[in-house]
Amino acid sequence: MFLLSLNSPSYRADPVLPGALTREDLRAGMDAQYAKSITDTDADGCPDVKESLLAPNTDPSDPWDFYSVPTPALFAAPNPLNVFKDATVSPGDAQAVFAYFTVGAQTGTPEYEQDRNANGIKDGLEYDRSVAGPAKSGAPDGVITASDAQLAFAQFKFAYHC
Repeated sequence: MFLLSLNSPSYRADPVLPGALTREDLRAGMDAQYAKSITDTDADGCPDVKESLLAPNTDPSDPWDFYSVPTPALFAAPNPLNVFKDATVSPGDAQAVFAYFTVGAQTGTPEYEQDRNANGIKDGLEYDRSVAGPAKSGAPDGVITASDAQLAFAQFKFAYHC
């Protein structure tokens, strides 16, 4: 929680009510608190403050532990430029990962290497993970397997959403 101290360098006394915080001081405090609440250090789709609330919890510095992916699968999307991942791990995420498994996506294949949504990240990297433990996903291992889809489904069953 953000508290503004009367000793704070940004504190300015209200000329009408000495000792009261000004509207600008309160606004600055709220802006700082809001900025902290939406910070997503690892860019995995889950804000840092919410990662520790997931069970099992995830790491705000690990971009691979929250298994939200672009849905539908990019190679099957009519317009992949309009496909984004969101802040929820859903059955659709598991289905999209499974779709990449069924086409044999692995390092070197077109499905893995292309960038259909033009975000600068190989599509395979967006769907590929390794198993780091029960419902815990790790860094990509170069092959999208049925285990990857099961891992996404496990996170859905744990109601991973931010």
